[in-house]
Amino acid sequence: MSSRLPYEVIAGLDFGTTFTKCIVRNLVNEAECFPVLFELKGGRSEYFVPSLIIKSQGRAGTPFDTEMRGDGYVHFLKMRLLGHMDPAAKPWNKSGSQEEARSDVAFFLSHVICGIYKFVAKKWTDFGIHPDDVLRVNICIPVGDANRANVENEFLATLSAAYSSVKLIGGKPAAFPTYAEASSSLNDPKADKRGWDFCASYPETSSNLQAFLKSPARRQGLYIMIDVGGGTLDVSIFRYTPMLQGDWKLTYLYSEVICSGSSQIDMRLKERIPEADITYLRALKESRAGFSGDQRQRALAFLSEVEREIYIEVAQAMGRTLENSRSRISPDAALAVKDLRSVRFFFVGKGFVKYPYEEAVRFFHKTWPESPQQVALVPPSDIKWPIGLVPANLFVRFTVAYGLSFLRENLEGCKFPDQVKWQKPFPPEWYAKPAVDFEDT
Repeated sequence: MSSRLPYEVIAGLDFGTTFTKCIVRNLVNEAECFPVLFELKGGRSEYFVPSLIIKSQGRAGTPFDTEMRGDGYVHFLKMRLLGHMDPAAKPWNKSGSQEEARSDVAFFLSHVICGIYKFVAKKWTDFGIHPDDVLRVNICIPVGDANRANVENEFLATLSAAYSSVKLIGGKPAAFPTYAEASSSLNDPKADKRGWDFCASYPETSSNLQAFLKSPARRQGLYIMIDVGGGTLDVSIFRYTPMLQGDWKLTYLYSEVICSGSSQIDMRLKERIPEADITYLRALKESRAGFSGDQRQRALAFLSEVEREIYIEVAQAMGRTLENSRSRISPDAALAVKDLRSVRFFFVGKGFVKYPYEEAVRFFHKTWPESPQQVALVPPSDIKWPIGLVPANLFVRFTVAYGLSFLRENLEGCKFPDQVKWQKPFPPEWYAKPAVDFEDT
């Protein structure tokens, strides 16, 4: 029996469309948290694990236990699961049943949780000695779905099944669960349900904003968060308001997800240039490098065409966000106008690039009387980065994981879009917003 206090480690698990990452925080010393360095098959160590599995020759594997070579890759696990519940995600769910999508996700997450346990055991070598040592895992869901019971229950049930399928010996995983074990934990009513006691969910935008909420730079007002992921782009508009008790409150007015993440540029280029390797197409997107002669001119023309498509989609999403949140902004028309003219915005996510994303947002905002302020997220001082890493470059990819590394109670009191009362719409002239046709701009 250990004489020390029990360890309660919170794992903020950012299960992304393209990559999965994690930050852990031991509540014995809440002032420190650590990015998880995952150990993958082949001796590689990565902070960003590809969110995929492989099914080949009757066996399933993940980057943790398989070299991931050959055919049989299953991509977009998160969006395939969400695709059965959210119309915005249906383009990602072209095949497979709901049961298969859940089993695929549970299998992948069970291996991720094993990877987290291994990191925790290295960071706190006596983890597991005390009988009350525990690892809690928090996951996020899009804010537009955060108060939809079926979506939250589905994500939590899948995460809890993954958690329960990991068998521990002395606080360390005995082995990576098999696909059958993870699936059984999900579908068998008699399976171990301990995961429900140690897993929780957050709204994604709340997770993204934790660094800002803990910053002295915070101030009340209306904000737009643009999360450019690998697969999707999430746009959320929210109000940040001081409460009488000294706490701060987030009220989400509108949110939507569109399939316009940065990997969409690669995929749409691939459709136009099927013979090109995806690596070259990514280099073309990121630095205009690669190809030569006539082929280069052709590739650049297609790139401009695809970027234009994304530009229009992002601008239209921004327009819908503001239009659909109009009547929820304030019952006072003058205050609504003031807020809309002084709206501030964030960019987060690994997929962010200046064009087409920032340019689309900035052009849209030029239709307002005042230019909006872009707010930069500053890396919090409580993240302990390994020597050699540049926090400013990495933190934008860890914002969700960072927010998830806190207890669920930190986010109580959030209001979601369909919990906000609609006000009577104000006449259009109140908003001083000229009509813009993005197709012609």
